[in-house]
Parts: sequence; structure tokens; C-alpha cells
Amino acid sequence: MKIFLKSPPKGTDYELIYGAIGLLVLFAARFFPFHLFSYSCPFHSLTNYPCLSCGMTRVFVLMARQNWLGALKLNPLGFFLFVATFLFAIYCLSFSLLGLKRIRVKLSKKEGVALKILIFLGLVLDWGYLICISS
Repeated sequence: MKIFLKSPPKGTDYELIYGAIGLLVLFAARFFPFHLFSYSCPFHSLTNYPCLSCGMTRVFVLMARQNWLGALKLNPLGFFLFVATFLFAIYCLSFSLLGLKRIRVKLSKKEGVALKILIFLGLVLDWGYLICISS
């Protein structure tokens, strides 16, 4: 794995765009009235099992309202996704607005495969957790 710094772009600043999107997601989780909308998950309706993203919206709302333990119990993957979104938004906006060099990571082919396997295992474990707690 190689970690290096890259100069800010001359054209479109994607970090600014991604940071703004992340910030919008976090603000929506805090201030959007999700309780006004009711829908049922098609996967859950057909199979009677939770889908992989079951509870993600509720997790983001709980996290935005500082109920971290409740969010972690509801869907651990959603908890870590919220934290990652928060940290990524801070990174993107601060580096972009301050004009700092950007952090880049280059993985070897083996490291890329290992990362994909870890992500897949994390998704499977999270889904297993969701199935266990819904029973």
C-alpha cells in the first residue's frame, strides 16, 4: 500500500462535491421528517427476512440524534457507514476549502482483492446479524 499526497485539482474539485453530498446526507438524517413517510421493503415483504440495508435510514437518524448505542444495535454496518460518511465529509470539505494536498492511497492487486474480501465478509456478517435479531 502506498500513501501519497496529490496537489489540488485545477478543474472540478470532486472532494468539494463529495463533501457537500456527505454533509447533505448527514443534515437530512438530522432534520428531514422521515417519520412522515411509510414504506415497506419489497425484499422483506417477499422473503420475510431483512434486506442487507434494513434499518440504514433509522440508523442515520439515530446517529444524527446522538443515540449511538441504539444505532449500533439496530445495524452495525449502518453505524460504521455513518461514521465513515461523517469523517469523509470533514476530510473532503476541509482539504478542499483550505486548498491542502489530497491524500491518496494506491493498493497492490493483492491488497485490492483482500479489501474486497473483507468488505464482502463484513456485509455477510452484518446481514447474518440482521437476520438473527429479526427472528
